[in-house]
Amino acid sequence: MAASLFALCLNACGQQRPTGRNWVEVEASSSSISNTILSLQFDGASIVEALRKLSIATGASFAVDPKSHGSVTISLRNVMFRTALDNLASQVNSHIEVNREGKGDVYRFVPGIEKPKINASRATVVPKIASARSITFTVTDIDVRAALRAMFLLVNANFKIAAEVQGTVSIRADNAPFDVTLQSILDHVHAEFKLEDGVYVITRKKPAGASER
Repeated sequence: MAASLFALCLNACGQQRPTGRNWVEVEASSSSISNTILSLQFDGASIVEALRKLSIATGASFAVDPKSHGSVTISLRNVMFRTALDNLASQVNSHIEVNREGKGDVYRFVPGIEKPKINASRATVVPKIASARSITFTVTDIDVRAALRAMFLLVNANFKIAAEVQGTVSIRADNAPFDVTLQSILDHVHAEFKLEDGVYVITRKKPAGASER
């Protein structure tokens, strides 16, 4: 099944991307790093590994508070540098502080959440929200994270998955609404999604009666 899923991604995505589970690609560079446009994908990578790849791709410097360590599963296409950082930080319950040291800025990952934002740019191709689309998608007894990656690639949508979302899923959707198909998959693993500034955020369902803080 893994082989057929891989073939599905190759045929459906229709675009060349770096191979592997974890990568960063600069879509449009700029003399100012804040105007750099990135695409990236990480699947269970440590935040340190993710930032190392981001540093190699952009030349930026990072520091991570020991309390901000953790893993990230995220896929973003054509977003501004800072948008990518904010979304990575939210995966490890952190936010970004910028300190000038020497001749450059150091982006520090500090514990404490701040809501990430997608910033549009004239040079940015902002991915369309997939909610209104219908898809045909079939998987059998496959890891939910692999299934979600394939499904989001079909519609070229941005997403991030909390580390606690785990399990295997089976589903057959024939020209079904994207959001309905997505929630059907998530129901198998007691998870849910919400849209935050164009990013599908996938988390475990809260127990009945639990209140948000």
